[in-house]
Amino acid sequence: MLTVSGGSFAPAATSASISWLSDGAPIPGATQPTLTLGPDQLNHAITAVVTGHRAGYTDGVARSAATAAIGPENLTITQEPALAGSARVGNPVAVAPGVVGPDGTRTFYHWRRDGVQIKKATDARYVPTADDLGHKLSVRVRYAKPGYTSVVRTLAMAEPVQATARIRATSSSHRRVTVTVSSSAVGAVRGRVTVVNSLGQSKTRTLDHGQATFSADWLHAGKQTVTVTYLGSAKVAGRALTKTIRVK
Repeated sequence: MLTVSGGSFAPAATSASISWLSDGAPIPGATQPTLTLGPDQLNHAITAVVTGHRAGYTDGVARSAATAAIGPENLTITQEPALAGSARVGNPVAVAPGVVGPDGTRTFYHWRRDGVQIKKATDARYVPTADDLGHKLSVRVRYAKPGYTSVVRTLAMAEPVQATARIRATSSSHRRVTVTVSSSAVGAVRGRVTVVNSLGQSKTRTLDHGQATFSADWLHAGKQTVTVTYLGSAKVAGRALTKTIRVK
C-alpha cells in the first residue's frame, strides 16, 4: 500500500486531484491518496502526481519520485498444514490445509514416494497402494496467489508404508494350533509370531509361507483364550489378536 500527501503549492491550492502512474502510465481508477497495490503493479515503478487547483492560476503539478520496481507481497500463514492418517496400504492419508491469507489464496498438493512425485497424486487425500510398500510418503503443499510470493511446506510420514496383517488361529489336530498371517497387499507374509496362553506362557515361531504351527504341553485341550501377536516385517505391520479357540 502506498500513500501520498496533498503536496505544497504557492499560493496554496484550494483543491487538488491525484493520479497514480505505473511506469508512467495512469492506473485506471487510482485517484485516492492511498493506492492498494495489486498484481498489475508487480515489477513496475509507481509514481504519484498531485495537481493543485486555484481560481485565476494555472494548475500546479507535483510529482513524487518513482518507487523501485514493486516486488511480490508475502502470504500470511496463521495455521500450519498437518498430515493425518497411518502409512498403511488402503488407508487414506490426508492434509489439513491450515489457514493462509489473504482470501483467494490457492493450495496445491503433490504427493511423493521417497521424494519422487507420484503421477496424478495432486489431491489433499491420498490412498497408499501396493506400489508404496516399504517407501516413505511425503506431500508438498504450495500456497499461491498472483502478486504474492508462493509458500511451500513439505510434510512427511514418519514411517514407510506397510500392509495390514490378517491373523487367523485354528486347531485342527491333537493339541496343535496353526496361526495364519496374510495380507492382500503382499504374497506370503514373513516374520515371527508369538502365542501366549491363558496362563501367560508364550512360544514364538517363524512363519513358513505365512503359517506357523504350535504344539506343546502348555496348549491344553479344550477352550482356551490365546493372544497371537505377529511381530511385523519391513512391509507388513505388526498386529495382535486375542481369541478363544477350542484346542483339540
